[in-house]
Amino acid sequence: VLSKRIYDGFEAIAQTIQNQGGGNAIVVSHGMTIGTFLWLIDHSQEKQNIENGSISVVTYKDGAFTIESVADLSYREKGREIIDANEN
Repeated sequence: VLSKRIYDGFEAIAQTIQNQGGGNAIVVSHGMTIGTFLWLIDHSQEKQNIENGSISVVTYKDGAFTIESVADLSYREKGREIIDANEN
């Protein structure tokens, strides 16, 4: 039941965006929800805990989702470098 709710929720968002002519959407959610959604898209994705603040990118086209990236933290790491450099 939970898996269906997760998938259906993301699909409803994707279809709304598509019906409005396409574009990007940002969805903020718990790591467990995102990890489950990614696994529902591609069962070869190991179910994992997605770290808070990470970014996963998914595209939606022709009624199907495609995973572009999972749990990217590079922007946080770059931000930390900038903060550290400014503190010195």
